Amino acid sequence: EEIEQMQKLGLRGIKIHPDTQQFCMDDERMFPVYDAAQEKGLPILIHCGDYRYDYSHPRRLARILDLFPHLTVIAAHFGGWSVFDLAVEYLKDRQCFLDTSSSIPMIGHQRAAELIYLYGVERIVYGTDFPMWNPRAELESFFEIPLGDDEREKILYGNAAKILNL
Repeated sequence: EEIEQMQKLGLRGIKIHPDTQQFCMDDERMFPVYDAAQEKGLPILIHCGDYRYDYSHPRRLARILDLFPHLTVIAAHFGGWSVFDLAVEYLKDRQCFLDTSSSIPMIGHQRAAELIYLYGVERIVYGTDFPMWNPRAELESFFEIPLGDDEREKILYGNAAKILNL
């Protein structure tokens, strides 16, 4: 019912933050949400990774992706804030998108480019993590990543447009 109400309001997706909400993202109590989102074609943006907590560990997202193969997931923070290498281990060849939010200043422009190419430009969406950070500063930092214009367009707009069927 909640998802139907969201759609009536014009919302185009769901965001969950397991660390803040203090639940494991692969807790079975979330399965009806994932199943309904998968059925309705609603993407879910999930905060992923934090060395301080286990709620959002990338292995948990890998389990969700296995159980819900048609669920559209955007793994925030390149799939693993502060545990970027673990995210690669669990998510490199998975069917999910990843966003750039709260990551570039932490890992640097060269490592951001490496992750973008490792995962594939077609899987990356731009994110700022607003209101945590200044959107203008985040965008300026994004433009310092060594990428081509076509790659930037996909990350800034094209990939999100596909996810949202725009």
